[in-house]
Amino acid sequence: MATDTTIWHAAFPSPVSSPSRISREELHTRLAAGNRDIQVVDVRRTDFELAFIKGAINLPAHSFYPTLSGLVPILSRYKQVVFHCQSCSTTGRECARLVGSRMH
Repeated sequence: MATDTTIWHAAFPSPVSSPSRISREELHTRLAAGNRDIQVVDVRRTDFELAFIKGAINLPAHSFYPTLSGLVPILSRYKQVVFHCQSCSTTGRECARLVGSRMH
């Protein structure tokens, strides 16, 4: 059986934004302090059901691009949006780049 090795975001236009990173320690500190200007977006699929960051919303990466036009007005209400994917460093960053490209 052949497997599809295509990268999920390869079918979408290349984003032009370069989002900054935040350390897990800084994110924890800000969330623990009750910072309401930050929103965490967990871009995992079913892993979210097992464990998640309190207050995070789940928007799976593979369905992210088609919903951007509705997401941008909602996410733009926050001073900072953090995209989280526990299993790799690429998925969250690519979602952040897609949103950032639409917000600027």
